[in-house]
Amino acid sequence: MPLKCSPSLTPIVLPLQFPVDIIDYILQRNSSVTKLVICSSRDDFLNQLLLSIQHSQRDSSPSGSPRLSPSTDPPQTHPLLIPTIRLLAACRSAHLAFCPTLQHLRAYLATYTPPQLLDTSDASSRDQAQSMLFLLSPIELHRPTPDFSAQGLSRTLAAAVETADRVAARLVIAEAVEFDEEGSVIGGGVEVWNEQVQLLNGIGRGLGGEENWTGRTISVGQVAARWCVFEHDGSDGYVEANER
Repeated sequence: MPLKCSPSLTPIVLPLQFPVDIIDYILQRNSSVTKLVICSSRDDFLNQLLLSIQHSQRDSSPSGSPRLSPSTDPPQTHPLLIPTIRLLAACRSAHLAFCPTLQHLRAYLATYTPPQLLDTSDASSRDQAQSMLFLLSPIELHRPTPDFSAQGLSRTLAAAVETADRVAARLVIAEAVEFDEEGSVIGGGVEVWNEQVQLLNGIGRGLGGEENWTGRTISVGQVAARWCVFEHDGSDGYVEANER
């Protein structure tokens, strides 16, 4: 079960999966401080964000419109590309951190200090602050490691929940889809929560790190549900991930 705390600080997993939608969600929140921890390098994230913007523009364009290539500069029409007063004001309360490896992420969570110190002595102050600690794609960060298991994921999620509680912030998690250089989705997103993993670290992988599970497994969503509440968007895959 998720950590018991006030409703406004309950850790949640979002059904959002496109980087551009996740950034828009953060900018729309009325949070005093938002710390976005991006589980990749800065260059990789910016490339994926650009591809996500291009993907959203293709979806919204009339049928038959020419396909945008990653090397084509997107038209300056997407809301994220327009420096409005609201966008600039929202950016002032948002802070970024990049953790390209699992070791970086765990070390960052262990030593994290919020950009703006909050008065955590009073419960009502904690609720009103609405500070947010947002982890983007922490599950995918485990995939190339022996910690892509219930044991390894639980260790990271427990650290994230403890950190958010320590600084009186709401923990929010989302898994972004991954695009190839042609702008096609090749993995990640909400389907991650339906993947099966072994219970313990470092067992059940085939040669070359390929997944070849033996013995009992559990879905990533079931592991995360011990620590977080899943928000639904009505998609069948996401509902499946919420099954206990």
